[in-house]
Amino acid sequence: MHLRTVAEDVAYVTASVAGCTTDAALACEGAYVQIANLLKRENLQIIHERIFGSLAVHRAVMDARRNLGRQSGTNEHGPVTYVQGRPVWGEGLSGVSIEAVRPWRSGDHWTVYEDGIPCGRGWKRGGARFLML
Repeated sequence: MHLRTVAEDVAYVTASVAGCTTDAALACEGAYVQIANLLKRENLQIIHERIFGSLAVHRAVMDARRNLGRQSGTNEHGPVTYVQGRPVWGEGLSGVSIEAVRPWRSGDHWTVYEDGIPCGRGWKRGGARFLML
């Protein structure tokens, strides 16, 4: 797990799977438990999320992410991009990359929907509105 702060209210979180694991859902759960703890500790909200893994484990990884999101109070239905990025050992989860912001006030971040489908995140800073689609 790596946290890189680029401004006082913007951060990048990278969780990589450090070894060969045959249970992608378990690896996903472990990564997202750490991510949820870090986001809560730093008061950060996800604005862009990518999961890298083989297509063979896509459903298991997405189900694990959704279940952990529900349990941790993070947005389990938020937009996420699953990227076919097989780990070096073959099949499974490679890692997760997140861009996050620290809201200045409650309500300064939201999920953007199109026809009921989450497709992005929005946030406000200094009178400006930002969108990540």
